[in-house]
Amino acid sequence: MHKVLLILASTFILTSCAKKVEDPAVQFDEDISSEIDTSDIKQEPNYPEQPLPNTGDTDNPDLNGIAPLEIKTSSGANYWVKIDEANTNQHVVSYFIRSGETLNIQMPLGSYTIKYATGQKWYGPEYLFGDDTAYSKADNLFNFESNGYETNGYTLELIMQENGNLQTENIDKGQF
Repeated sequence: MHKVLLILASTFILTSCAKKVEDPAVQFDEDISSEIDTSDIKQEPNYPEQPLPNTGDTDNPDLNGIAPLEIKTSSGANYWVKIDEANTNQHVVSYFIRSGETLNIQMPLGSYTIKYATGQKWYGPEYLFGDDTAYSKADNLFNFESNGYETNGYTLELIMQENGNLQTENIDKGQF
């Protein structure tokens, strides 16, 4: 019984509203839609969400290196890590790392900067994680060197931790 009454009440309200709009004797002072605040309404992007790539998927699969780089990530966000040549800012390689997983790669010798984007939903290398993408940059330069006997490498933990030694800063999309 209650379901029928609710449906009838809804139909009555909708019918009444429709009659008010069509009735020329009824005058409205202003458009009610102009009073609705839409600033907090999140719009879906106009590009499709894509399946998450696997950890290690890259934009430069032909990169060859000898210096080890290990990047560990925290759970809760996926990462797109971008590595650029430090002196020229020329892009070298980017890698996808799934939430809570570890990337192990070999880098060519040289000095690099490391930036990363984080988020949940993946929209591809062009849109990354959409409007929810957070961008960061490690303050350190990463120098991969060899003396002929030893090659140095790095282990990065992109995990917030007390007394951590990797300083990062938030950057905007244009700096990425």
